[in-house]
Amino acid sequence: MKRYIVGLGEALWDVLPEGRKLGGAPANFAYHAGQFLGCDNTIAISALGEDALADETIDALKEH
Repeated sequence: MKRYIVGLGEALWDVLPEGRKLGGAPANFAYHAGQFLGCDNTIAISALGEDALADETIDALKEH
């Protein structure tokens, strides 16, 4: 049976003086839990709008 680590909730952009950084506790949890456990089956689930930042969010999550 395949098991997954799921982070369910907001994905958001932290706007810092050095630039934007993708954040949100659920997305961070899924990413770091997968790194810690060496698991490729991690998923971040969040609602997104239909704009450039939503597209950027999807690209960033796919990259990591």
